[in-house]
Amino acid sequence: MASSLVIRMALSIVLAATAVAPAAALQPEEERCLPVPVVDDRCESWQLVHDPVADADEPYQQPSAMVTSTSADLIAVAGYGAQDLFDTQGQAHSAWRILGIDPDTGEVRWLSRPGLTDAYSRPLGIHITDDGSTVLVAGYRASAFGQADALMVVMALDAATGAVRWSTTVDGGRADARSADARGWFVAEADGSVLVLGTHRQAPPAVAQGLVVVRLDGATGEPTAIRLVPGVIPTGTSVPAGLAVSADGSHAVVGATVDGVGTYDLDMLAVGLDLSGGGLDVAWSHAWDGVGANAPDRVHGMAADPEDGLVVLTGISSNDVDGPPFDVDYATATIAYDMQTGARRWLSREMLAERIAMPSGVAVDDGRVVVVGGRSVDGTGQGYALGLDATDGSTGWVAPIDTPDRDRETATAVAVSGDHVVVTGSSSSSVAATVMPNRATISDTLTVALSASDGAPRWTARHNSTDIGDDAGRAVTVTPSGDAHVLSQVTRNIDMDENFYDLAVLGYLHTATPLALPDAIGQS
Repeated sequence: MASSLVIRMALSIVLAATAVAPAAALQPEEERCLPVPVVDDRCESWQLVHDPVADADEPYQQPSAMVTSTSADLIAVAGYGAQDLFDTQGQAHSAWRILGIDPDTGEVRWLSRPGLTDAYSRPLGIHITDDGSTVLVAGYRASAFGQADALMVVMALDAATGAVRWSTTVDGGRADARSADARGWFVAEADGSVLVLGTHRQAPPAVAQGLVVVRLDGATGEPTAIRLVPGVIPTGTSVPAGLAVSADGSHAVVGATVDGVGTYDLDMLAVGLDLSGGGLDVAWSHAWDGVGANAPDRVHGMAADPEDGLVVLTGISSNDVDGPPFDVDYATATIAYDMQTGARRWLSREMLAERIAMPSGVAVDDGRVVVVGGRSVDGTGQGYALGLDATDGSTGWVAPIDTPDRDRETATAVAVSGDHVVVTGSSSSSVAATVMPNRATISDTLTVALSASDGAPRWTARHNSTDIGDDAGRAVTVTPSGDAHVLSQVTRNIDMDENFYDLAVLGYLHTATPLALPDAIGQS
């Protein structure tokens, strides 16, 4: 493995930030918030949209992850900019984009475009250290799109300026580095160290994707320990779901979906690592197999409350041990473990739809676990939020995430702080029926605030970047005071045949979020 400092100067890029109240259903010529009647009662306090027009060489700006830090007074966003899909040699190109944003105004404080030597690179995980001084980012670089020769990349950036303090390339624990196809997915800090959960290609004859945890020195970025995390079967494939560190920094927990022993079997894996002495020793490991060895159980999200020593995995769990995976019913399964001992605290299995409710995210805080996802209700798509008691896993409430007259909603991410729950996802477009009746499947970014205690709705907001583009929330954070920030992928359509993707951040501030104006859709 090798470590190298990135010294390329960041190139300039144009970003558009507005501190007015642009809108749930934005009409550019009026810049008015035009919400769907009755249900949408909030506009953005501010919005920041990556401007593809000013960066014509890289029109595809994709979001990866977002984190908000009150200690740093900063939103940090990881994404990547892609050039035109393929060059003359048939290769795609992309590069990292790390943004530092003022959470109150949406002002871009800094933009880091670290130069990586390979043609295709993506950041996947981001974290701000507890002291607010450093932004940690993990991802990979590869020779080209779709090539299995990636190297894991971990960077530390100055939270005040965006300057790269150090950058390390990790080979995934194999001497033939390029064959390891190592990628960093999640990053965290632990007692002066940086931890990264990633994937690597196992050595022959296995060649399947396995899990790897890398520990680095927080000051220099030098790798100090590497742990290959085994799944249920040695040759099985593993898909990472999350990384969490205990409050005292003594233990870390890795979550993943792994191949089981049966034909269609998938298991929900949680592994505890002892971090004492600078190591990465496996302290405990549990692979939950649901109803049996031939049924899939897949992790779709992981969250932790380090102060309570609690880590939670959520996903789908088959109800049929004998049937094929495409003809069975699935429950939403949520499992809680003690971070230090691995003891299972509780298990929740809920049937939230006639056939399947697909969870996509989970958050935990102050004694409440909230799971979100999408389900089919009466033939239409509906988002949902499930509130569980963090002590025993009992169900406290189930709230639909939907809006009247819309038939395709889903929830993709959730954040919880105290009694504040904020959910983001997508909803069939507010203008599809009137502006583009032949494109009724296009979507807006939908954000809903709920009470953590009972799931009661507090406000709903919709963001429509363009009348004919697909928008969807990818990540969300909420502060103890109730300020919500949403990371969204938005689409700018030049015409019906060509899409350009933008990275957007939306701010909904509890003290400054303007009330929605009366609906004006369809008015002259």
